[in-house]
Amino acid sequence: MQLFKRFFALPKLVSILITCAVVAGLVYYFWNNNKSQSGKATQQIPTVIVEAAKIGAAVEGFEAIGTAKAIESIAVSAKISGYVQKIWAESGKNVEENAPIITLQAQERQADSDNFAAQLKQAEAKLADMQRIYARSKALIANEFTSRAAFETAGANLATAQAAVNALKAQQASAQSRLEDSIIRAPFAGVVGITDAQVGSYITAGTRLTSLTNMNMMKVELSLPERASMMVKKGMAANISPIFNKNLVIKGEISEVDTEINTATRQIRVNMLVPNEKRELASGLSVSAKIEAVVRPNALLLPETAVIGDGLRHFVFVLDANDKVQRKMITLGVRTSGTVEVLTGIVQGERVVVEGHQKIRHGQQVKVQGKN
Repeated sequence: MQLFKRFFALPKLVSILITCAVVAGLVYYFWNNNKSQSGKATQQIPTVIVEAAKIGAAVEGFEAIGTAKAIESIAVSAKISGYVQKIWAESGKNVEENAPIITLQAQERQADSDNFAAQLKQAEAKLADMQRIYARSKALIANEFTSRAAFETAGANLATAQAAVNALKAQQASAQSRLEDSIIRAPFAGVVGITDAQVGSYITAGTRLTSLTNMNMMKVELSLPERASMMVKKGMAANISPIFNKNLVIKGEISEVDTEINTATRQIRVNMLVPNEKRELASGLSVSAKIEAVVRPNALLLPETAVIGDGLRHFVFVLDANDKVQRKMITLGVRTSGTVEVLTGIVQGERVVVEGHQKIRHGQQVKVQGKN
């Protein structure tokens, strides 16, 4: 009975085995077909974009962040104590050199000055009389019409009158100087800052009242790498832009180059002057500066995207006449605004791959798209 059951179970087992074989065959067929298609895809010729090496200007320069400062800026203070009588210049006003900014009450000083001026006037009148008497005595003594004693007395009186005038002149000048101290003037032309005093308020000597800044010219202080000491010179052109507004470019020039390099930072101090008649810069503003130190007009240039870095070495992919790839090592010069200067390794006109490096290798055939 068991043998009979096994005999009739054989066709079912065979059917299962045949089905498995068919499925395995189909799986192998599709897998092999996909592998063949993938192999064909890998054999497709890659497409790259190239540009020819060109002659152009290579600019070797420096970029740095600096601070714009007014070439003249002071804190305005009073030399004497007193009450504020008048404020001549409000905040933001332009004043000329020697123009009054603030006046302090000075009735006593004015009275002293007037008193000495009146005394001086009387003393000068007396001196004039003594000069006439002395001149007459001198003429008389020459003809022996007066005594030697009278002549000497006239001379002594003249000397006394002259000494009195000299003393009063000094006193009047001192009084006038004290009076002038009550008028706070601008030592140079500039813009008045925020004023801390008010009319009627009492201030003491040395108190800061406001500021005065010459905004027409700004000084920018920079720190550059030590190699700039051999390249950056006084009078060189330079441009600056506020950190917050790169579209605003203001031309200036190098005014000072330090004679020593900071041994701690390996940098050198450089100052530049920038015109500011339009008041586009404020004192203390952070700016970026660009200095074009050396310009080579006949340099060999490539787009920066063409260069492949490999440690300290640099390479490019160059196409020959048959559009086959050649990997060449190059020596770089300066980098400027997306371009690089090539010192050695290729020549003008060679076609260099600028896009598509990741899918090509040395000796490979490629297709060219874009510029030839």
